[in-house]
Amino acid sequence: MEKSRGVYGGGFSIDPVYLFFLVNTMQVGVGILRAPRVMAEDVGREGWIVAILAALLVQFVMVCIFYVLRKYQSLSLLEVGHILFGKTLNSFLSILIGVYYFLLGVLLLRDFIGILQDFIFTASSPVFLYLLFLYPCYLILRGGISLLTRFSVVVLLSTVWLMIFLIYPYLNFQWEFMLPLFQHEIKDYAKATKDIMLDYFGFEIVFFFYPLIAPKKKALLYASLGHWFTTLVYFLIIVGATGMYGSDMLKHQSYPTMDMFRLVQLPFIERVEIIGLSTWSMLILLSVTGFILICGQSIQHIRKGSFLSKPGTLTLLIFLTLLFIPDRFLDIDQVLLYLGVIWVYVLGVYTAAFVVLSYFRKGTKKT
Repeated sequence: MEKSRGVYGGGFSIDPVYLFFLVNTMQVGVGILRAPRVMAEDVGREGWIVAILAALLVQFVMVCIFYVLRKYQSLSLLEVGHILFGKTLNSFLSILIGVYYFLLGVLLLRDFIGILQDFIFTASSPVFLYLLFLYPCYLILRGGISLLTRFSVVVLLSTVWLMIFLIYPYLNFQWEFMLPLFQHEIKDYAKATKDIMLDYFGFEIVFFFYPLIAPKKKALLYASLGHWFTTLVYFLIIVGATGMYGSDMLKHQSYPTMDMFRLVQLPFIERVEIIGLSTWSMLILLSVTGFILICGQSIQHIRKGSFLSKPGTLTLLIFLTLLFIPDRFLDIDQVLLYLGVIWVYVLGVYTAAFVVLSYFRKGTKKT
């Protein structure tokens, strides 16, 4: 990649290989800490099946949108939407997209700060933690998608080692907790799929900056590899937690993944989960910044050069919004869950309309 010349675009390109890192790190967030519990509440011991089903749906959406974008080689998702939906409708959709990703980024950050308050900073003011995260968030926003993409490589290489600790729950694995299978109705699987879909969101960032990818031929391949690596992580954690605790116990654990970290016994470290959370904060920082960057890109699409899309303005808006969220807001994960379910329907309708309308319109010649 060449040096970035702007926050949302400029004289640089993104090599498709980097999409593996970007997609994976954007997808893995707070949801992985509670995913085993959510799946246990919906489908008991069969959560790993739902994780794969949801991943297949996401893969289908990725293929559909990439198919359309390839017809418009130099345009992003929002720019293609302008052609397919018209200026007025697409502007309205861009506003909704911007608001959604802004709220998603803010709530994700607040949710993780709540977890930090529970496990590490029990007596600290949340304002201190806001500033602790928002300063690096501002710096990454200034660097734009170019810096975010580079940062994703650092984040993945800095956090992937945590998977080593999964050996502890698997050493205490109880196969009887995994059987029998297929004991739920289709509606239960459908609900569980909707609930876990939010954890797979983040891959969309590729579509908003699609014109910067070069060459584009392998973009789908590396984005898909990143997505399936995320799926592997969720699969191993859900199976490990279910085999370790059983679905009945998982229903009463707020953060089963953190409980698995507590199983780790090292002679030179007393609380391994603190190291895990501290390292995980890099993933949260990247995800939050990525979502806010999508918000800024949506604003840029509606009005280029708007002060609302400036990194400083966006960071200030995040801080002010965080101040309005009550301290120790216990229902924030439920709000995120509702946002995810709503976005599943919106994404489904948007993708279907995107593909159908593009079929009847002629795209630009492929390069």
